[in-house]
Amino acid sequence: MSNPFFAGAIELRGTMGSDKIRMHIQPKPEDRDSVEGSYVVAGGKRNNGKKILLAGEVSKNKLSMEESEDGVDVSGQWDGELKDNVIRGVWQSDDGKVSKEFVLELLPPSKTRKVKASSAK
Repeated sequence: MSNPFFAGAIELRGTMGSDKIRMHIQPKPEDRDSVEGSYVVAGGKRNNGKKILLAGEVSKNKLSMEESEDGVDVSGQWDGELKDNVIRGVWQSDDGKVSKEFVLELLPPSKTRKVKASSAK
């Protein structure tokens, strides 16, 4: 991976236009500098709250991804740039009629919860 920010699975949260979104991206193991993942729009405003799939490429600090609501057809395009753990850019619908600015911030990794062993009785 040309950018270590995208070298492992990451969780992002932010906005696309006025919509709040949460996104998961991870590297594709078989393709250097490629990523895959998904996102959901809060409140089920888009795709009835189901995950929208993502696949794309990373080139230094630039991220370019296509999305698919049904897993087959392209429904949009994400083009952004990483700076200080924030990805900013523009999302555009597949027909080019709608575009929205997006801002995605890296979420800190979840703290590992220690599971207490139950005592035998």
